[in-house]
Amino acid sequence: MFKVVKDHPKVFWAIIILIILVSILSVYEKQKYKANPYENQIGNPPREDKVFNDTYYYEKLSDNEKKAYEKIKEAIINFKGGELYFDNPLNGTEYSRVTQALYCGEDDLFYADHVEVLVKTLEKSKNKAAYAFSFETPIEIISRDPYKYVIHDYLGIHKKKYDRIELCYHNFIPIQCIMFEKELFEEYGGLDETLDALEDWDLWVRYSLHTDFDCVEKTTSIYRVPYNREINEKRQKDLDEALTVVREKHKTYIRQVSVYDVAKLYEQQRR
Repeated sequence: MFKVVKDHPKVFWAIIILIILVSILSVYEKQKYKANPYENQIGNPPREDKVFNDTYYYEKLSDNEKKAYEKIKEAIINFKGGELYFDNPLNGTEYSRVTQALYCGEDDLFYADHVEVLVKTLEKSKNKAAYAFSFETPIEIISRDPYKYVIHDYLGIHKKKYDRIELCYHNFIPIQCIMFEKELFEEYGGLDETLDALEDWDLWVRYSLHTDFDCVEKTTSIYRVPYNREINEKRQKDLDEALTVVREKHKTYIRQVSVYDVAKLYEQQRR
């Protein structure tokens, strides 16, 4: 060994330097991933491409990411209620981009940082619910198999800061925008399945009797609505009919409010 070093000192030190550089690069990449696991997220399809293919995200995954995707998807499909458990923690680079593909379907979409943003907000807050902003995208379905649709617009209209009084009047939080602590569900129940519509709004109002909501001023999801005029008219009719039923139910929701809280609410309304 020493003879090799003595006879070829330049080669020896070149190898040592190469090992050090590789080690530094490896540590850097790990720290870079930990700092921002979503830096290499898939991204969204080009907006100039009118027709959106629902397999777009999945096709961008690596082989390891596809295995992680199938593992999570199978668990969700077979989920019978209660809590969802996995044999091993869902961490590592193979999981960092999977959620963006996982939530790509007929309904609403999460951007890659949606869950992380809301979890971190709740961890730091005394409140038990948090929501973020959302795009509204009118879509026109082209085919069901394969599932393809046209996105006609990205409307930044769901950007309302939390207002407890306004929430009692109408819903300004799309269902996919919000996250809440498990204890709210355990103590006050979930969606009222007897309602034909507006069951999400009813749930938000019920939870607002027991906690305020944190508003994260960042767009982290997409709320899909029909582009077809006839479908929209029928949808609006269903919502209008449900409004009467839900308002009647809300007559039973009683919250005791101090004079101080009333004064603070009045102050907020004047701003």
